[in-house]
Amino acid sequence: MRFVVYTSSALRNIDEIIEYVARESGSVAAALRLAEDIADRCLELSSLPGTLGRPRDDLSLGLRSVTFKSYVIFFRYHRAEIEVVNVLHGHRDIEAFFRTDMNPS
Repeated sequence: MRFVVYTSSALRNIDEIIEYVARESGSVAAALRLAEDIADRCLELSSLPGTLGRPRDDLSLGLRSVTFKSYVIFFRYHRAEIEVVNVLHGHRDIEAFFRTDMNPS
């Protein structure tokens, strides 16, 4: 089993998801439950053998993605860990996000 490591960007994404869901649904509990579900999915990815997810070298070398509910989890496999890079809503312009995030002005 690999360890799960979250980048600061992924943690920021999850915080933004919590804030948005809590505001839109009126339920902090629902928002926290979603964040826990995302973390559980990442843990599941770390525990399964092999290489999962869709290769996303078009966005960044070694990047992979899986969909989870309305979100896309972006991650990289390393020898002893899975690095969660970003967690984004599936309706976002993913390519634009990575262009901006990888090349900040």
